[in-house]
Amino acid sequence: DPLGTSRTYSFGTVNNVYKLQTISGPSCSYCGSAQQTSYEASGNVSQRTDFAGNATTYSFSSPRNLESSRTEAYGTPRARTIATAWHATYRLPTQIDEPGRRTTLTHDAAGNVLTRTVLDTAASESRTWTYTYNSFGRVLTEDGPRTDVTDVTTTTYYTCTTGSQCRQVNTVTNALGHVTTYSAYNAHGQPLTITDPNGLVATLTYDVRQRLKTRTVGGEQTVFDYWPTGLLQKVTLPDGSYLLYGYDAAHRLTEIVDSEGNGVEYTLDAMGNRTSEEVSDPSSTLTRTRTRVFNALNQLAGEIGAAGGPSVTTTYGYDNNGNLTSIEAPLGRDTTNAYDELDRLTQLTDPASGITQYGYNALDQLISVTDPRSLVTTYSYNALGDLKQQVSPDTGTTNNTYDSGGNLATSTDARSKTGTYSYDALNRVTSLVHADQTITYTYDAGTNQKGRVTGLDSAGATLSWSYDPQGRVLSETQVSNGNTKSTSYQYNAAGQLTQITTPANNVLGYGYVNGRVSGITINGMTLLNNVVYEPFGPIGGWTWGNSTLAVRIYDRDGRVTQVDSAGLRTYSWDDASRITGIVDAQNSALNQSYGYDDLDRLTGVAKSGGNQSFAYDANGNRLTYGDGGASSTYVIAGTSNWLTSITGSQARTYGYNAVGAVTSYGSMALAYSDRERLRSATIGSDTWNYDHNGLGERVRKELASGGNHYYVYDEAGHLIGEYNGNTLIQETVWLGDIPVATLRGPSIYYVHTDHLNAPRKVTQPSDNAVRWTWDRDPFGAATVNENPSGLGTLVYNLRLPGQFYDSETGLNCNYFRDYDPNVGRYLESDPIGIDGGLNTYAFVEGNPLSYSDAQGLHKGDKWYGFNNREFQRWFHKCWKQPGYPDADKQEVAEAFEEWVNRGKPSGGRCDNTPPPPPAPAAACGDDCGDKVATVVVAAGTAYVVYRCVRMIPSLFPPLWPTIPPNVVAP
Repeated sequence: DPLGTSRTYSFGTVNNVYKLQTISGPSCSYCGSAQQTSYEASGNVSQRTDFAGNATTYSFSSPRNLESSRTEAYGTPRARTIATAWHATYRLPTQIDEPGRRTTLTHDAAGNVLTRTVLDTAASESRTWTYTYNSFGRVLTEDGPRTDVTDVTTTTYYTCTTGSQCRQVNTVTNALGHVTTYSAYNAHGQPLTITDPNGLVATLTYDVRQRLKTRTVGGEQTVFDYWPTGLLQKVTLPDGSYLLYGYDAAHRLTEIVDSEGNGVEYTLDAMGNRTSEEVSDPSSTLTRTRTRVFNALNQLAGEIGAAGGPSVTTTYGYDNNGNLTSIEAPLGRDTTNAYDELDRLTQLTDPASGITQYGYNALDQLISVTDPRSLVTTYSYNALGDLKQQVSPDTGTTNNTYDSGGNLATSTDARSKTGTYSYDALNRVTSLVHADQTITYTYDAGTNQKGRVTGLDSAGATLSWSYDPQGRVLSETQVSNGNTKSTSYQYNAAGQLTQITTPANNVLGYGYVNGRVSGITINGMTLLNNVVYEPFGPIGGWTWGNSTLAVRIYDRDGRVTQVDSAGLRTYSWDDASRITGIVDAQNSALNQSYGYDDLDRLTGVAKSGGNQSFAYDANGNRLTYGDGGASSTYVIAGTSNWLTSITGSQARTYGYNAVGAVTSYGSMALAYSDRERLRSATIGSDTWNYDHNGLGERVRKELASGGNHYYVYDEAGHLIGEYNGNTLIQETVWLGDIPVATLRGPSIYYVHTDHLNAPRKVTQPSDNAVRWTWDRDPFGAATVNENPSGLGTLVYNLRLPGQFYDSETGLNCNYFRDYDPNVGRYLESDPIGIDGGLNTYAFVEGNPLSYSDAQGLHKGDKWYGFNNREFQRWFHKCWKQPGYPDADKQEVAEAFEEWVNRGKPSGGRCDNTPPPPPAPAAACGDDCGDKVATVVVAAGTAYVVYRCVRMIPSLFPPLWPTIPPNVVAP
């Protein structure tokens, strides 16, 4: 092959036909999964053996020679048999029997699928999808499995008396009557005009080679240019910024250049693998680089950091079937994996020799996870893929039921608190009922609102939204305890956010250059301008309104090495990309150096005033803590990750409820709602009460002394304001995810952050006097100085990203959970369970210098990188759709992570990383969350996204008609 690896294919004569029997040599990506194949005398395959020696046996029916059954992992304890029955006329399956699950299909006389029924043979639960067709075999209706509502999607077609529209899709109508119309086609059957349910018109044009040339949506035009070879050459966005694509003679992508002159160059091996990526600025100065090594089997064998050499190289090993079996990371941080005969991961050994084991049922559903402390989390699924029960060492037993469409109907936790869900015909949540509150979701009501959330009513607050035709939020109104707060948004002709009017009537203006935010004004005054960016990367700095500078410098691995904003801080990193030291140029007493264990957990801090030390168990629970001469020992329960008590300088005892939330420690008592959110904190005779809205955001704090504080968030989930009744306490201005200013009446103060975007100083613009400081503590426990210059007290409660400090408890509200910086862990178990890490209480897995957790879910929010509001909407519309396979969920999560989350209010271009052609992201503006599907439709990109999008016809109508799940999509 192109990498020089030789394989020999041996053939033999079976029933007078040459048949492949063996492949000598290792596995490869293009030679199939079988190394050895045996045949019956008839020529049918009787057995295939993969490169690891695992066998699959086959039986065929006579005389049609159709597979009647196969047994995978034959001869092992994990052997499973799949039996198939076939249509009497067509080579189409009519019944597929897997262990515990039967899929039955019926067909019409033309072979079109009429019904598909999936049955759990043990529980006798089933779901049926029904389809009808016109005389040309085109889908007319798709009736989903819901029995409580009519969930039918209808497609109509043009007749052949309509020229270019002949037999093309005319309308697609979802179960709630939202209609998407395709009103014009060209002679090649390509759509020219598409009108969505809100009346938004998308106009498409094509060149003579039938390639998409322009896409105009509501006046915002994206232009596509091509090389003579037919490859995409340029994508120009509505604001005029663009991306250029270059290729080698084999038509492989080798270069991307943006409208500022920044470039990415790819070096490819003979198989087309990217062996190096080099990012340069307009002067051709190299700013970021990455090198990869591929072995002779076309597998990624190593990744090399910018410094080059073995010390910064991560190597990968594989078994004979190509499963990843080893990762040898810098500084001896090695991980090994083991797999069963079905190629499922069964054991992971971490760099500290901790072992995690995974168990599966015959349908490949994960049924158990045993962590390095031998604590077991179990999952029970039905054959339809519904999680019926979870038993967790931290949260106890959770039982779930589902409706006929596979939507979660009820969930009962270990406290016997039950949440009951209702859904509309599009499977969108319409209500969530607990004994102590009801959350109601409304959709579609009003102009431009079909397919969009328009209201959310809960005991904590009522939220309502209005939208422009493109689906961008124009206003949000929050009513909590009778107190109303409104935020409004404006956009320019290119769809970029240009203005936010806050609840305190502060007007924030945003300017753009080459698709990215270049400056911010407050009530017409310059807050900052001249924003610069790393090539295809994060923000590199800006000029404050008083002409001082904020600068961020990165190394060629993309790591922050300097942050200069109200003082220079320099960061050093080890070969494992862990911060080993921070030097403060203004105050050497703030210098710190750091040590880690093999799991990248912080173990030591050397600093002025006394060193800190941390030790952990195999699950990442803190066991000991030392700070100067003081020390503490943490006692962890033997059957869970509960912290039961601390002895020593931090002495305290903890109480928990049945779902693993802390209910008491020291003199404080905590109470929770049925949704497992902190409802109140009582210290002595004083009680503070907390309300959350239906998105999980805390919107009100009722003070023990009387009165209420209210909180408002932007559409990215950032806290933008605190209010004492109707009186402004402060509003925060954001540049992307960086807080840059706090507003107090007519006064504006600059916020200066560290490399994680945590505030460290607040200064006043007039003379740069420091008004607030928060010295560095890795886990956020340091006390702030609210009057460092003697100019008066200034209170600012933002802490680590996503965290808000509550002085009454000493805790930080961290969006979905509450964090105690003094012990470096959460009070509540992770709402997403062990998907956020094996220890459901640990904060960023013990490395708060390199990672943050803005939503209290996962370090770096890898799977939940959508801002919370986008995630909530997508989660209910796509992720939880019935019958959606877990493997596809992961692909969709990755695709959405890359594409949907690119649109932030100050994000400019959809992403800082250039997309490969056909450049789905390049074709959308700032409102990527609402445009991705349209781009998918127009440019024909990733089908995995289409599969999710097509489930949401009211929000993202498909270009082509709905398709039965067993039919290959266009």
